[in-house]
Amino acid sequence: MSNKKLLSTVLAASLVATTMALPVMASGPSGTVDVEVGVKKNALRVQVPTRLAVEIDPYEAAQEGCQIFSDEFKMTNLSDINVEVKIDSKVTGNVVTNSNLVSSKDAAESSQSGDAWLAVAAKTQISGDAVKDYGVDSMKDLSETRSNVTTFNKSGDANQTYYLKVASGDPVYKTVTSGDVAEVGEYTEFYELGSMMDKSGDVIKEVEKNDVYVAESGDATKPLVKITRGAKSDDVTSKFTDGTNVAYVISGDALGLNAVKSGNGTYMYGEGGAVKEGKAQFRYIGKLSDSKEWVKADINKITINYTIKGVGPDTYNTKAENCIQGLYAAETGPQINVSATGLITMSGFTADKNYVSATLTNDNGTFDINAAPVDWDASQWSEENGGSLTGQLGDVWMDSLRGKTGTLKVTVTGDEVITATIAIP
Repeated sequence: MSNKKLLSTVLAASLVATTMALPVMASGPSGTVDVEVGVKKNALRVQVPTRLAVEIDPYEAAQEGCQIFSDEFKMTNLSDINVEVKIDSKVTGNVVTNSNLVSSKDAAESSQSGDAWLAVAAKTQISGDAVKDYGVDSMKDLSETRSNVTTFNKSGDANQTYYLKVASGDPVYKTVTSGDVAEVGEYTEFYELGSMMDKSGDVIKEVEKNDVYVAESGDATKPLVKITRGAKSDDVTSKFTDGTNVAYVISGDALGLNAVKSGNGTYMYGEGGAVKEGKAQFRYIGKLSDSKEWVKADINKITINYTIKGVGPDTYNTKAENCIQGLYAAETGPQINVSATGLITMSGFTADKNYVSATLTNDNGTFDINAAPVDWDASQWSEENGGSLTGQLGDVWMDSLRGKTGTLKVTVTGDEVITATIAIP
């Protein structure tokens, strides 16, 4: 033990001496690295129709329960990112000019003033069933009380927002020219192909800064192969062969269909495989008063304006929790309606925007809704999570409103007030 202890002491002294003998450096080597920051260019492509047939059908000849009959507006996300689609439907005609748009189906049915209830109905699933895909057994069951139905307001506007999931698989990158771009026909962002490279060394340098697209055998009419920015040299050489393939970089920003039609270059777009959550569809429905003959001038035109943009995974996942087959239902918020028979329907309450109280105004003044009997059904509602409520006005309320106009005001969490007109014939 004594020998080992002595050896340890000697080694320690030697190490200390060695350490102290090392020169002290005032600073380490220095240098500069320039890093170019690129902008990721995604393949944004959503299939949408370019035309839609809508008809006034007072006698429901095309489909029972639909006095407004329309084709379906079908959206399919083929992009390599999740997308948000905002739809603004605008109706013009006498129903807007003469303020004949009403907020409920029952109000239009009982109207003697040529009123109409017009709405947008979104599918709750896409299975191929023309009726049940809207969440009902019959189209006549669709009304403003359904969360997938958006009613046109007095000004003729109905707004919806959809969130569509990213397409599956790696996108296929295709090329078009101005002469054949019309065949694409959907909402697509195009990129013009810029400078061409035919040497792997040039491609390796370019990939340090940008994505590169390879035309195998030099044929840009066939799908291009993408080499992602930052790819290793071996990955580049495996997809690019000198003398056979050529490669392109993207020139400039994304272009729309009209810009490509008037251009003279070669343009690229991408598309992936659509998934179930990447599809959404809607159509127009309505109820018309039978107090008049309906003509084209009454509902002259519906204009559909849409805005499409990409959204990140966090945004999509948060919004998707409140989506029904793509439709962002939470955006509609709580809705109320009072039918011609005195049935109050309230829906769309949540934990954050829940029912608090209600008042009813008639010719005698404004009163708490429970100042007279109401037969409430709260089986689909709770103070914690919200839900839907229905209530049938009793005889006292009905007698005070018959032949007159009243107002129901519902206060929700945060002191927001929602109003509905009451018209009891």
